[in-house]
Amino acid sequence: MATILNNTTSKGAGNYIGETRKQLRDGKKYKWVESIQNINCKYKPTLESCFKRIWSYTIIPTSSSDMKESGAKERNMGHGFRRWASTRNEYTGQFVKGELNGHGIMMYGDGSRYEGEWIENQREGEGKLISKDGSIYEGSFHNHRRHGEGKWMFSNGDVYEGDWVNDLRQGHGIMKFVDGTIYGGQWWGDFSMVKDP
Repeated sequence: MATILNNTTSKGAGNYIGETRKQLRDGKKYKWVESIQNINCKYKPTLESCFKRIWSYTIIPTSSSDMKESGAKERNMGHGFRRWASTRNEYTGQFVKGELNGHGIMMYGDGSRYEGEWIENQREGEGKLISKDGSIYEGSFHNHRRHGEGKWMFSNGDVYEGDWVNDLRQGHGIMKFVDGTIYGGQWWGDFSMVKDP
């Protein structure tokens, strides 16, 4: 029999509707009535998990949220999965307070893929980005962009290795072309400062 229990979620106060045992959540389905999201839950009813709010769950898309999630969470922390229905992006990795933090893999809806470090939902630190055209970047990211030192392997076989600023080749870098040509020197705004002889 369904029972209503008062709870508090990250979105605010809400009520649990579902099966209970000894006044603790115990069942396969529940939702937070006052919350903006409705949730189906496969809940593991242990005394510890009831108090720590650890569960496996899925968020169903609503008018205010198009995300789906699953995973073991403690106050939205730990390893889990999130999918955005509108973009078809899928993330598997670490969460801290509901945000992408730590190591994770993002499969983008356009076919590109990123594996590396995240801070507050942004690519930050070391990572590897494989674009939909097959080009590969390995190196540093800052504020979701290539920034710092990195290596870009173009899909046609050309390779750039050097400095990046805000997604542009800038600073010292070496460009090796498939025909054997090599440019080494300063770059600015994604263009080589080396003049042709």
